[in-house]
Amino acid sequence: MNRYEKKEYQRKGILMKIAIIQHLPELDYPIKERLERACARIESLADQNIDLIMLPEEWLDGAFMDDIQFAEQHTLDGWAFTRIGESVRRVGAYVHAGTFQVKNDDGGLPFNTAIFFAPNGEIRTRYDKIHLHGKSYATVSPEDKARYLGGASEVHKAEPQTNGSTLVVETVVLPHSGREVTFGFNTCADITYGEQQRALVDMGADVLLLSAAWPTEYAHAWDLLPATRALENCVFVLAANNRGHQEALELYGNSMVINPFGRVIARAGKTDEILIAELDLDEVKAANIIGGFKQDRAVAESYAGKI
Repeated sequence: MNRYEKKEYQRKGILMKIAIIQHLPELDYPIKERLERACARIESLADQNIDLIMLPEEWLDGAFMDDIQFAEQHTLDGWAFTRIGESVRRVGAYVHAGTFQVKNDDGGLPFNTAIFFAPNGEIRTRYDKIHLHGKSYATVSPEDKARYLGGASEVHKAEPQTNGSTLVVETVVLPHSGREVTFGFNTCADITYGEQQRALVDMGADVLLLSAAWPTEYAHAWDLLPATRALENCVFVLAANNRGHQEALELYGNSMVINPFGRVIARAGKTDEILIAELDLDEVKAANIIGGFKQDRAVAESYAGKI
């Protein structure tokens, strides 16, 4: 633990209070009842001075489902986002509502889209997932598919969706502290690509938001990657994951809050849980000064083309 993190040296800056809602994708319920149950969880956080609430990936529509491309395709002005917006207004926080199957206006496969609400209940921005799992499998030979992918796991399915193409950051003023902060958006497999995280930080991100449906089979990667991205970029990472089973696949849960020193400061288990934490945003500057990773990047860039 470094001097800044030790209690006797720490100087608390302005805090951002966040909540991560980790819960089972309740696919046995009709879709509108699933939505109401999630909205009740959001509204349970009213009067707690929460600045940001996060939900996982595809909690409403279901991830890793064989027929996901035939699930309801939402529109930005549709019933689902209208109803979530009502709950957001009651809480008065920014809400990363997780991701949804959103209609592709070009007529192609839908997008896996993160929806980010402002405290007034209006949609502030969207992010279409860039790195869809399994798209590269189309280039794998039948022999290698049989040897390496055949029957190995429910994880080894290509997501039948359209890739996004645009990195998204959003600068907001926190509703309770009045502090300005910039969020960078990721969905699940995006966190695997360090280049994307570096680009988001170069675009100004102080906090990386990660909404995921991460399987237990790759728990080791979940335990490693978000903390690594926080440490190497000197930023907070907020990681909201699904839990429980979808068809034959178990999702890992273990939603996390990670500080800019790469330390996990709050972590859920594998049950339904609302994880609440307070973040000292001054730690971003402290980590950059103490760690110096961003400043030292020029050294790495000087030999990058010589290896």
